[in-house]
Amino acid sequence: MSIGERTPAMAVFAIRSVNLSPDQISGIMGLRPTESEHAGQPDLDDAEGRLVFDTNGWIFSSEGLVNSNNIADHLTSVVDRIQDKAPELTSLRAKGCTISLSASYVTDGNQEKWLSTSLNPELLEKIAKLGLALKIRVDMQEDIAC
Repeated sequence: MSIGERTPAMAVFAIRSVNLSPDQISGIMGLRPTESEHAGQPDLDDAEGRLVFDTNGWIFSSEGLVNSNNIADHLTSVVDRIQDKAPELTSLRAKGCTISLSASYVTDGNQEKWLSTSLNPELLEKIAKLGLALKIRVDMQEDIAC
């Protein structure tokens, strides 16, 4: 597996705003997102093309940046990039932004690929100091025979 290759694990830090554009959020954060969304823009992941974004989104994802199947490695990569941004996050929250941190893992039901990880106290402390809740999601691919 090499950097840039898709893994079943991913972490995403997202800032959503009705009032601030992704460029304005980048200016406050001092970081560039891996992707952005603009209110009113079609959601390209919607196969039917009916969904549009109702807010602006500034998204930093570990997808393609971390060579690991372990969500802890993906979270560490993302959190290490934002760990000194607590004042900026406070400012963004005061401006009405919604801020989230999530990790996900996709499995095809093969037990050798199932999620098994632990989050160390240091990582959890960094997340807590940023005032972030952590959402963890495990998805099963639909082609699994039960």
